[in-house]
Amino acid sequence: MEDSDIPDFRRAVRAHLAERPSVAQSAVTVHRHVGREFPVTLQETTAALDVLVTFGHLKSTKDPLGGRLIYYQATADGILAHERGE
Repeated sequence: MEDSDIPDFRRAVRAHLAERPSVAQSAVTVHRHVGREFPVTLQETTAALDVLVTFGHLKSTKDPLGGRLIYYQATADGILAHERGE
């Protein structure tokens, strides 16, 4: 992915989760949906998710049963930014 595509990719990742605010999804699930539009690797999807967590647009939660998966969910700030088109 080119550097100029990174902001659009991050917006698409945030949009995917902001449109499903009651659901926490793994990086694999987000990658499967957003990867249809952007030719990216799972590592690039995970990096975008982690950046959005640092921006406060997503929150991350470890698997409550002790697994290695991390689940991501849109925060109120992320939903608002998505709705405003920021």
